[in-house]
Amino acid sequence: MKLWQIIVAIAALAAVAYFAFPQQVSSVAKIVPTMAGPENTMLADFDAAHGQDFIWYNDTNNSFAFKYPIGYSINLQPDEVTYLRLSAFNPYGISETFDVLLLDSPYTQADFEDNAAKFPASDSGMRLELLSKKAAQINGRTAYVFYVNQTYGTDEPVFVESAVVNCDGYAADLISHVPLSALPDRAVAEYMIGSFRC
Repeated sequence: MKLWQIIVAIAALAAVAYFAFPQQVSSVAKIVPTMAGPENTMLADFDAAHGQDFIWYNDTNNSFAFKYPIGYSINLQPDEVTYLRLSAFNPYGISETFDVLLLDSPYTQADFEDNAAKFPASDSGMRLELLSKKAAQINGRTAYVFYVNQTYGTDEPVFVESAVVNCDGYAADLISHVPLSALPDRAVAEYMIGSFRC
């Protein structure tokens, strides 16, 4: 096979992978700057434009639900601390993930301030830098939101959003990881978090 044929074949495979795996809603041009719950018009606009690309995840064991993109893979208890992990398929690099961690008791303002004081943080070559934080309401529930920049060695930086939502008798920590190259998909994470109900 000649070099130009190899290049054309690789390009064709890349195109097939891109169109055959619609896991990432990469057509989102507008990054949702902050999450404020159902009254946020940007989330409503996103729902009107892309809501048909999402389905509900309903967890009957813990009485919570949220919307996620069609095509994301679901892994229940992938490790000892993560209750649920959803992942996008990315053949070119770091995949977007959305984790749900369950805390045994409600999360307080004091917990929020204590955790915020631990930034910046470094552990085994990974550095976490707090970009901003805020208290919010998500569908009538008190939530605490962190926006974090994560870097690990020479790997691509990752934007992390963590929203700890107080439910009845427990808290759910919703953590999205969006690589810098897919930063417009931050709107997808905002929409998933904004749809969370418990």
